[in-house]
Amino acid sequence: MSHLKRTIRIHAPLETVYGTARDPGHWSDWYVGISEERDLGVGPGGEHRSVMVGTPFPLTQRVLEDRLGRTEAHWRARGEDAPECVEVAPLCSLMMLSGEYDWTYKSADGETEVTAVLDFTLPSKLLKDAGDRSAIERIEAECLEQSLENLRRVCEISH
Repeated sequence: MSHLKRTIRIHAPLETVYGTARDPGHWSDWYVGISEERDLGVGPGGEHRSVMVGTPFPLTQRVLEDRLGRTEAHWRARGEDAPECVEVAPLCSLMMLSGEYDWTYKSADGETEVTAVLDFTLPSKLLKDAGDRSAIERIEAECLEQSLENLRRVCEISH
């Protein structure tokens, strides 16, 4: 199991940040790798299915918690699909990670502090060499950091 934790401060109110971040229709606006949300239905457990990098590679998220309070919000989900790796072009593979995703939003002086914690399993098909895990974790960390920066930009522009 791999673990990432990142925090960013966004100059926008809690309601704006949480509303943007938790809406699957906006995930492609800021989350690296998600290219669009297709209406494949939302299941009784709150599952959302997305298409990644323009590839019909559904990603299912089961929402475990979705709570907005006056000064804090929390969204937690679990990737329901097994970790997988699909070749989308020669020498180009797409990873689907499974695990838990925990997002906390705290309001402070009209700003919002966002903390993302990702605990995920890597597809074993990709772990051929000893350094593969750390290389993939570094890439995932960069994607998370860029996603948080994108969320900051989207929320600050709309605010």
